Amino acid sequence: MPVTLTVAHAGEGSGSLSGLAQKEMIRRQNAVATSDKLRDEGREAYAKGDYKQAVDKYREALQTLPDAPMVQDRRDHLTQLLADGSYALGEQYRKVGKYAEARELADNVLAADPNNAHAKVLVSYLDDPIRTNPALTAEHTENIDKVRRGLYTAEGAYNLGKYDDAKREYEDVLRIDPYNTAARRGMEQVAQSRAEYYRAAYDQTRAELLAQSTPLGSFPFPA
Repeated sequence: MPVTLTVAHAGEGSGSLSGLAQKEMIRRQNAVATSDKLRDEGREAYAKGDYKQAVDKYREALQTLPDAPMVQDRRDHLTQLLADGSYALGEQYRKVGKYAEARELADNVLAADPNNAHAKVLVSYLDDPIRTNPALTAEHTENIDKVRRGLYTAEGAYNLGKYDDAKREYEDVLRIDPYNTAARRGMEQVAQSRAEYYRAAYDQTRAELLAQSTPLGSFPFPA
């Protein structure tokens, strides 16, 4: 809802505002409108699962909102939205090994709201070695994605008969994960298909050479 902010002032006349006070009032009203817009953009990002953008928008909306009693309800609501977004983003980070980033988000929420239940749950998960694998790192998660994409690309190249491309993709996967069995099986499949192709090509070439070297008259013709 639109908010009209008043500015305390002193001057001549009981009902008039000085030019400076009017400018300040307009500035604050514009800041509220900008904050509301950022809040709505944050909600949209949150609904799409883009928690990083949602947190950034909520934080910016809070920073833009004027420090005035008239908008305290907005500030409280934004603080809650930021806490919810931070928890969702923190959980996302925790699952991919970004533990420091997840803990920072939880700490920021608890600094503003020491009794926030979601932030406390996130901290407890981060401290639980069963729920949070200490060996998992963001780099490892990124490598898993690279391996998955590489395997898909290699399989696609193989199905198109592009055996050299498939071989290169499988080799790239094995450089990331030397013990990847899917890539090893793929390499074996490529090698077999290439061998079959070369045998077929050899047989074709041999047949053509034989046909060229055999005199036409040497073939018997029916009577």
